[in-house]
Amino acid sequence: MAKIYGNRWLVRKSLNEGGQSVVFIVEDKTGRLPGEYALKRLKRKDRVARFRNEIAILRRMDDRNIIKVVDAQVQEDGSDDDSFLVMPVAEYGDLDSRLALYKDQLESVVQVALQVARALKHAHDSKVVHRDVKPGNILFPTVGHEVWVSDFGLSFDLTAEERHTPDGEVVGPRVFIAPELTEYGQHDVRPSTDIYSLGQVIFYMLTGGRWVSGLNVHDEKYNQFFNKGRRHTLLRLLLGRMITERQSRYSDMAPVIAELEEIDNWEKSTGISLLDEHGEQATGRIQQRITDALQQKASNEAVRQKEQGLLNSVSESAVEWLAEAMEAQKVQLGAGGALAVEVYARELRNRRQLILDTRNNTILQEVERVSLVVRPMTDKGYRGYFLHLYVCFEINHTLPFGDPHYLGKPGNPMLAVLPVFESRWDAPNAPEITEGGYFFGEARKHGIQNVPISSAKPWYRQMTNPEYIEGSMAITRFDANDWPAARSTITEMLREVYNRMLRFIDMNNNAIDRY
Repeated sequence: MAKIYGNRWLVRKSLNEGGQSVVFIVEDKTGRLPGEYALKRLKRKDRVARFRNEIAILRRMDDRNIIKVVDAQVQEDGSDDDSFLVMPVAEYGDLDSRLALYKDQLESVVQVALQVARALKHAHDSKVVHRDVKPGNILFPTVGHEVWVSDFGLSFDLTAEERHTPDGEVVGPRVFIAPELTEYGQHDVRPSTDIYSLGQVIFYMLTGGRWVSGLNVHDEKYNQFFNKGRRHTLLRLLLGRMITERQSRYSDMAPVIAELEEIDNWEKSTGISLLDEHGEQATGRIQQRITDALQQKASNEAVRQKEQGLLNSVSESAVEWLAEAMEAQKVQLGAGGALAVEVYARELRNRRQLILDTRNNTILQEVERVSLVVRPMTDKGYRGYFLHLYVCFEINHTLPFGDPHYLGKPGNPMLAVLPVFESRWDAPNAPEITEGGYFFGEARKHGIQNVPISSAKPWYRQMTNPEYIEGSMAITRFDANDWPAARSTITEMLREVYNRMLRFIDMNNNAIDRY
């Protein structure tokens, strides 16, 4: 016997099924509403609150491009008489089922995009963010291009005190989801979230099923879809302000609608254009230069994003290795209890970050440091000798941030390990006198044979200098792609500065200038 919901809706057949709901084609057995309707039944009882939220949101929406609620019922106790939502049937399927109609058809793409944008603006004006804008939720009730935006099951009510999505839960399909809603994002929901998703949907339609990778719609690999005239150029510029990081993205749907309308009405507007032939050509060149500049910027940002990930990975590995190397010295140094030996790492939050101008067009910016601390117990442990090992990025500050060489070779950024010596008293009421500085020594670069700066080696007369002197201080530079091979070169430097620090402690605790 066919299932009946709410003593009214008779199931005729199953339409589709998802992870949280199943959809049936139903008829009204009371006869009040003729024809077929779609009934969405909740599957997971733990999502009743979210389902109730979806129904409440849909009932307060009043836009021709948002699907309507015909009937609904929510069973709070999760009983057998299931929670359901009845809506009109979209007889011509969703966007995925009609995708072939929109590939390379800018006119039709813009018509659909405008309706979705207006529907989402209506939702935003009602303090609702959809969060699940994707082809499967864009429905077609007629054979033409009229659309309904559906499925507000993951929507976010900005006015609600109760939240129905657990913190950290990823919502929406990964292809269309905004970066800030991924598991690595901040989950700060704003209307711009839907703007990103709509941008990806527009691109998806125009390209016949592709999406923008790396937030880079200006990548030259997409030229085949946009090098087709002024309207395509304008659409690409618009998508560049939609499919991007949140801080660069449109925050409101209004300008998106305005630009889509301009593209839609382009033929009408050109009918009263004041441009002559030369003006038309000049306008085209200006727009092309802007597109080229945005393409270059996007390419640089993609390189920088990749570089940042590589830097983070390498620097974290380098800090761990340095900490292990220093820990390995504790057993021998601390034998017998004459010396107290400690190792510290990842303390940047509690102190000032090292940022050093090399005066050679680069800046060394600390990521983290590892410190080996030696305290002779003859001084009751109040005298401390510190070997600080700074792991740094090296930045060419003469170049703008967007330049691909800002961090060194494009895609292969520069890092450095910089040792610093410090000697100080930690006794109560002791004078705050700190001695030390950067070690005189060889400046090493992994993979490059060192060339002495001069035949005179100043570090034979003096161990450290409070000022950094490029070319005369002990430092090891290496490219990110040379890790972990660069450990051999770093080890050579560590052996040099470590033993010189120990000789200094041995000979004269206060004679740093005579060593």
